[in-house]
Amino acid sequence: MTYLPDATASVNRQGQIHGRGTWQTACGKRQGDIEPLPLSELEQKGDEELVLRFFALKNAEEDFQGSVRDWLDNYMEVILLGSASFHYEAESVAFKEVFDYLAEVLGAGSFVRYRGDQPVGGLAPAYFEAVTVGVLRMLPDIRRVHADTVRGAIVAAVQSDDFRSNTGPAANTKAKLHRRVEIITESLMALARTEKQQ
Repeated sequence: MTYLPDATASVNRQGQIHGRGTWQTACGKRQGDIEPLPLSELEQKGDEELVLRFFALKNAEEDFQGSVRDWLDNYMEVILLGSASFHYEAESVAFKEVFDYLAEVLGAGSFVRYRGDQPVGGLAPAYFEAVTVGVLRMLPDIRRVHADTVRGAIVAAVQSDDFRSNTGPAANTKAKLHRRVEIITESLMALARTEKQQ
């Protein structure tokens, strides 16, 4: 699998995402605030895959057909070949805004399962996908909402039967990916509506 080498260099010059380094540095200035990956996943470039996954979800969710590997490889190929545009500076700003916000609101519990109000286990890719893109879509509207309220809404959403039925074995389908993101987006949209009514 290939990754965003040119984007990494450009973003690095901007000082926003530091190189092809660790997951913590890719997630912004607050190292360790967002769930770190185990060393074994870092050695397999799991951090880079998550960064690529974020951009593929943001820009090419409709191209997902069920194979994460094929989808990410195809997305990277169209970027490297120039078949699709990728505005490195704007993309790095969007990435930084989402991950800085998540570090503030959820911290190390951003992409994990929950039992009650307590995070359980390590980073789960299905949760990563849903939370990052749901927050990205609603970020301008939820900035006015208190961080604890946003955290509560995301935690409740990922514990819902609807969300859980769209994760786990056989969850890599277009419909389930779309539904996971939709559940988080709808939950945050409801918060934004409530905030506007007050």
